[in-house]
Amino acid sequence: MRDLLRMLKVTAIHASGPDYDKDDASIYTSDGTPDDDFISQDDVGDEFLWFGWLQQQEGLVTPLGWKLKAHDNLIAEWRGDQFWINLNDEQHRFPLSCDAHNTYITISSIAYLLRERYDFWLVKYLMGADTHALLITTKTETEELASNHSRAMSRWFIPLQLGHDYFSGIDVPYLDHENHNPLFEKQRDAIAPVIVKIHEEIANKGARVREVHKQRELWLNELLHDVKAPNVSVEEISRMSAELGQKITQTDKEYADIFARLREEIAQIIENSERR
Repeated sequence: MRDLLRMLKVTAIHASGPDYDKDDASIYTSDGTPDDDFISQDDVGDEFLWFGWLQQQEGLVTPLGWKLKAHDNLIAEWRGDQFWINLNDEQHRFPLSCDAHNTYITISSIAYLLRERYDFWLVKYLMGADTHALLITTKTETEELASNHSRAMSRWFIPLQLGHDYFSGIDVPYLDHENHNPLFEKQRDAIAPVIVKIHEEIANKGARVREVHKQRELWLNELLHDVKAPNVSVEEISRMSAELGQKITQTDKEYADIFARLREEIAQIIENSERR
């Protein structure tokens, strides 16, 4: 079994970003005392399945299959415009709708298929962002987490609600529950213009982040090939690296505000559609 305490620390590090402080991580041992072991940010990331709003279905299923391959065989296949999953030689067609909502249709459908053996969790601090992270635990791991780490779990995770799109905020169909939300098509069409705006902003954000990474790459190349490089102090290198990191952080904050505003528009549209 994997180290569940380490997994919780990994989440605390991601949630806190560069301001991570082991004393503020709220990770406790089974007897309630703080655990002071520190995990570097270089160690984080592998515990979760990371995915974006515009994630292609194969990009979800393939890495998820890798995580489950010790116990279950999960394979994705397109047949024309139909998306099929092969789980342990059983075939299932997923009720995909459109790119804007297919991510959580796929996740909910897989979670439904695996509901007897696994639990699905979402990292709480990423709700509202354009990228989410999924944790999958076996039933045995879920019991251990509930018994020994319930405080940390409630702080850092929310259990996946089947049939809910955590990006757009509307309920969506999923396997064997195609009519989960009778208003789905009406709401999907009503919020479509706002979804287009969000996707445009996601593309804008990606371009800005790529530009920062490009600047960092150019700077590193210049540093490595500059004959004066040995004279560059460690402090100067740290300062320049911090400046580039701050640019990415500032970009994340700016777009978090943009996404929050657009989601408020979606929430208002959904509320109005339910009144009619």
